Amino acid sequence: MAVYGGRLNPGIRELKEQWYKPDQNTADFVVLFPGVAEYPGFTQERAVLAAFGNAARTYRLGSYTVLVWNRNLLSKLS
Repeated sequence: MAVYGGRLNPGIRELKEQWYKPDQNTADFVVLFPGVAEYPGFTQERAVLAAFGNAARTYRLGSYTVLVWNRNLLSKLS
């Protein structure tokens, strides 16, 4: 994911349209990670919360933050 114009957008490796169809798939979490040399990471928690509202649960595992909701987030993406 990336943030452009204040909105969440798929990154170059996340462009398969069928992945974002809420009637075919479910996504109820977002993983935030500061990145490593091979991968820039994604740390835009404020943008994620603006798009999906407050998470039901938050887990912190080392450098990772996992935000979890009790609903399919794909239905909130256009």
